[in-house]
Amino acid sequence: MSEFDREKIGEIAYESAKMLLAEQKSILESTRNRATAAIGYAGLLATFLGGAVLGHKGDGQDGLLNNLSVPEGLAIAALAVSFAAAIWILWPRKWIFLSDPLSILQQYAINNQETTFNVYFTESMFIHENHKYNQEKLSSLSLALDVLLVMIGAQIVFWLIALGA
Repeated sequence: MSEFDREKIGEIAYESAKMLLAEQKSILESTRNRATAAIGYAGLLATFLGGAVLGHKGDGQDGLLNNLSVPEGLAIAALAVSFAAAIWILWPRKWIFLSDPLSILQQYAINNQETTFNVYFTESMFIHENHKYNQEKLSSLSLALDVLLVMIGAQIVFWLIALGA
C-alpha cells in the first residue's frame, strides 16, 4: 500500500470519527431541547388539570396534603419525578466533542518524523475514546428522557382520574 493510500485511509477514518462526535452533539442538543419542552408541558398540565382538581381542596382546615386522594398524590409524585428527570438531563456535564488543536500542534508539528497517516490515526483513536466517554453519559440522558415522558403521561392519567372522581 502506498503512502498516499495510507494517508487517504487515515483521512477517511478521521472524518468519520468527527462525524460521530457531531452526531452525538446533535443528539445531546435534541434531548435537552425535548426535555425543556416536556417539562414545560408537565408544568402546564399541573397548572390546568391540577388546578381544576385541587382548586377546591385548600378550603378545609386539615390542609391540602391531608385531603389528597390516591390519584392526586400519584399525579403530584409523577410531576416531581418529571422535574427530577428534567434536572438530570439539563444538569451541566463535561462533554468532549472536539480535538484540542493545541495538543495536535504540540504533538505533531514539533516532531517532523510523524507521517500524515500517524496524525490521522492517533486523532481518530482520541476521538473514538471521546465518543465512548460521551456515549455512556448520553445513554443515561436518553433513559431520563423516557422516564420524563412516561411520567407526563402518568400525570395526565392520574389528573383525569382525580377529575372524574
